[in-house]
Amino acid sequence: IQAYAYAVSELEQSLNGGRPNEELERKEINFSRELEIRSVTFRYDSKSEGPPLLKDVSTLIVKGDFVLLEGPSGSGKTTFMHLLTGLIYDYDGQILIDGSPLTNETRKSWQSRLGFVQQSPIILQDTILQNVAFGLESRNINPAAANKAIELAGLAEFVNTFSLKMDTPVGENGLTLSGGQRQRLALARALYRDPEILLLDEVTNQLDEENKLLILKNLQAIAGLGKTIMLISHDPVARSFANRVLHLSNGTIRETKRVNTKT
Repeated sequence: IQAYAYAVSELEQSLNGGRPNEELERKEINFSRELEIRSVTFRYDSKSEGPPLLKDVSTLIVKGDFVLLEGPSGSGKTTFMHLLTGLIYDYDGQILIDGSPLTNETRKSWQSRLGFVQQSPIILQDTILQNVAFGLESRNINPAAANKAIELAGLAEFVNTFSLKMDTPVGENGLTLSGGQRQRLALARALYRDPEILLLDEVTNQLDEENKLLILKNLQAIAGLGKTIMLISHDPVARSFANRVLHLSNGTIRETKRVNTKT
């Protein structure tokens, strides 16, 4: 209910004519140094008198960080990630990318640099390849890049068991796939687009130990190449792979681990 509350609120405002629908000029934004969350406060119902879900949250994420975001269920971890993606924008405070604020004008440019994997990803009733290259026409798909993404997502061995390989249909909503395979397929989709920052919501929670370690090692290697990763997870194993751990509870964030990996 909490996850969809904001979407329902936005829809209600739009239907009532409360939010003007106007085309804004797109402004480009670069991400070469840091992502700063500065004094951000957010509540789903702006009229509520109860405590906000996020209260005066501030943190700085440096390009190339592998950040683990942990905390109890319902503490606002997914909401925090939605704020970073620009899916939620009705908040107090600022989100700054290399010092430039995230605004209506810069949102599209910022989102083009993101790879976002949610807990329950959408799987097309199509082939593995079409799911990896989500939204692209067949003539525009790069099979080599898709293969690489599948390998990094730990799906190569599974895909190679089929005679059709990447052209294997997955069924309606990935019916032929396990929960862990659906998550890894969504991760491959994000990796295919070679984003500058990966935002991953519980992508390892349905994996066995072997595949979990494979994914975490690959993510660590990707961060080592200068990509930025934020992973939501309750799994203590993930702590040893991240160079930073942020704990979110009672509306605030505190850092519980920091290892400087920059040379």
